[in-house]
Amino acid sequence: MYSDEQKDFIFANFEDIALIKAYAGTGKSFTLKEFAKKHPECSFLYFVYNTSMRIDAERSFKEIKNVIITTFHGIAYRYIGKDFKARLHKEETLRGHDLIKFVADNKNPSEEEVNYRADLLLKTLRDFVASAEDVEDYIKKHQKRQSLAAIYDHETLHYVLHKLPLAWKEIQNGALPFEHDFYLKLFQLEKVKLSYDYILVDEAQDISPMMIDIVLHQADAKKIFVGDTFQSIYSWRGAINSLEYLEQHKSPAVFYLSKSFRCPPKVGWLANRIIGRAGAKKKFEGIAKPAKGGRQKTYIARTNSGLFHFCANHLEKKIYFVGGVESYSFSDILDIKNLLSQKREFIKNDYIAGFPDFKEFINHIKNTNDISMLGAVGIVFKYRKHNLYDLVKSIKQCTRVEAENGNSRKVRQAEADIVITTAHRSKGLEWPIVELLDDFPFRNESKITHLTQEGLMEELRLLYVAVTRAQTRVYLPQSILEYLELEEKPFRYFLAEDGNNGLDINLDTIIMPPNQNEEILSNTSAESCDQNCLETIARCKFCKSGVLRKGDLFFCKGCDFKISKAKIERFYQQFQADFKKEKENYAVMKMMTDDGHQVKGFISKEGKIFDTALLFTKSEQYGWGIGFAKKKANPKPKILRGKTNRSRRLRRSPKPW
Repeated sequence: MYSDEQKDFIFANFEDIALIKAYAGTGKSFTLKEFAKKHPECSFLYFVYNTSMRIDAERSFKEIKNVIITTFHGIAYRYIGKDFKARLHKEETLRGHDLIKFVADNKNPSEEEVNYRADLLLKTLRDFVASAEDVEDYIKKHQKRQSLAAIYDHETLHYVLHKLPLAWKEIQNGALPFEHDFYLKLFQLEKVKLSYDYILVDEAQDISPMMIDIVLHQADAKKIFVGDTFQSIYSWRGAINSLEYLEQHKSPAVFYLSKSFRCPPKVGWLANRIIGRAGAKKKFEGIAKPAKGGRQKTYIARTNSGLFHFCANHLEKKIYFVGGVESYSFSDILDIKNLLSQKREFIKNDYIAGFPDFKEFINHIKNTNDISMLGAVGIVFKYRKHNLYDLVKSIKQCTRVEAENGNSRKVRQAEADIVITTAHRSKGLEWPIVELLDDFPFRNESKITHLTQEGLMEELRLLYVAVTRAQTRVYLPQSILEYLELEEKPFRYFLAEDGNNGLDINLDTIIMPPNQNEEILSNTSAESCDQNCLETIARCKFCKSGVLRKGDLFFCKGCDFKISKAKIERFYQQFQADFKKEKENYAVMKMMTDDGHQVKGFISKEGKIFDTALLFTKSEQYGWGIGFAKKKANPKPKILRGKTNRSRRLRRSPKPW
C-alpha cells in the first residue's frame, strides 16, 4: 500500500519540525492524508498555497474530520483581514506614484529623482511585508543590504528606509491602497496563537519568511513542511525556500518522496537531466505507466507574451486556457496600446490609467521589474503593425463555441483542440502530452549569460515544473534540447531476459517536436496496414517522419529505410560480449545523421563510453544496412545490409565518431 519512503514518514515520530522533500507527482497529498489518519486523536491545520488548491484538498480530505484546510491569507482574514474588508479591492494595488508624497522633500529633487525614490520605497515596502521582522528590526537588519545596494546607491537606500515607518503607518490608517498581503503582515506581527497539535504547510518551497514565522511561532504544535526545492519559482514575489532555510537553522527530521506516480521513466530521465544542473543530490524516479489519452496536446509557455504569439498563429483552433482567458491579462495589452496612443478614455485597468503617460509607465515597470507588464509592452511593439484590438478579440473567440440554444459558451477542456497555459500556472496540474513553447530564456547564449546564477537556477526549476506536467511524453524546442545537450535522441537497448540474442528497442526519452508527416502516419488507414501490429519506435532522421515496426520489420513510411529485426539481432551478437562484462543490463545509444545517408551512434552506459561505432548506412547499390565496429580492434567490420533486390554483403570501414 505504501512505498518505503512513504512508510518512513507515515510511521515516524519526530519532536518539533519535519521536512518532506517531495518531487513532482510523488503522492505528497496522499502521504499527508495517511499521516493524519494514523493520528485521529490529534487536530491538524493544513496550509495550502492558494484557493484552488484549498478546494482540491478539501475534496481529497473530506472524509478526515480532524484536518482543517486553509490558506495563510484565509486564516489571517478570519482574525485581522475582515476589519479591512471595505478597503480590499481586487484591482487596486499600491503603486510608486502613491508614495511620491513621502519622498518629495524640500530639496526640490527632479521629477526623475522623485520617481526613482518612490519606486525604491515601494520595492522596500513589499520586501518588508514579506519579511519576518517588524519595521524597526527590518531597518536595522537592512541598513547595509547588498541586494538593493547593488541597484541603488547607499544614500538613497538609507533615505528610503527612513521613510518606511511613515508609509507603513499610512497604509494602516487608510490613506493608501490596502492589499491582502498587508493584513497578513499585521496577523504575523500580532503573534496569534493557533491551537492545533500539528500544522502542515504545503508548497513550502515558495512561502515567504513572514509565513515561516507564523508557523514557527506555534510552539505547542508539531510542524510539517512539505515541498519540492526544485519547484521554487516565486522568489520574485519575496518567497524563499523554507526547506533549505529550516534544514540549515532548525535541525529538523528530513524525509524524501522521490518516486513519481505521475511521470513515466522517459520523463523522469529528462527531469533528472534538468535538476542535475540545478544541484539535485536525490534521483527523480518516474515509475508511472504512460497515461492513455487522445491526441490533445497542452502547450506551456514561459511568458504571457510567448503564449499570445502562439495563439495569434493558431486562430483556427478551439483553445482552452487554463484558468480562463481573462486571467491572462490580454486586456492589459489593449490598455497599454491606448496609453501609448494617448487614448486614455478607453483604458479599463485603473493601475495603467493611474500613470500620466507612457514614459512614466515604462520607467515604473522597469524599476520594479514587473515581468508581466514588460511582456505586455513587448507584445504591443511586436504587433504594432497589426490591429491588436481585432487580434485579441479573435483569440477570445477561439475560447468559445456555439451552444445548443444558439448562444456561445466557453470551450471545455475535453473538447478543445489544444490546451495552453504558462509554466507558473501549470504547477500542480498534469496532462498526457505536453509541448514547451520556444520562449524560455535558453534560446540564445546572450539571454543565458545575462542571468544571475540564482536567476538561471530559477529558470531551470521552472523548466523542471513544466516538463514534469507530462504523464506520457513531452516535446521540447530545439533551444532547450541544445542547452541540455539533448540534440541527439537517447535510445535504450535492453538485453533479453530469457538469455537469447533478441533485442528490444524502446524510445526512452525525448520526442522531437512533430511535423506535418506525423499526422499522415497517425491516420494510416486500416486497409494499408494492421493498426494493432504497428508500434512507433523512433522518429526517422532522414524524412522526419516515423520509424515503425510491423512484426519483425523496421521501416519508415516516409522514405525507403527498411531493415529486419533478424538483421539487427545478428548485428547485436557482434558486441553482446561487451555488454556481458558490465553489471547493468542496458546501455544508451545516441544517434545522429550525416548527409541523409548515414546514422552514427555512440554506445555508453552510466557515463562510460564504449570504444565502439554504430552505423545505419544507405548505399545506392545495396540500400539500408546496419553495422558495428570496434574502432581499434576491428577497423573493417562486416556491414549487414538491409532488404534489397540483390542480397549481398559489403565490407566498408566506417568513420570513427
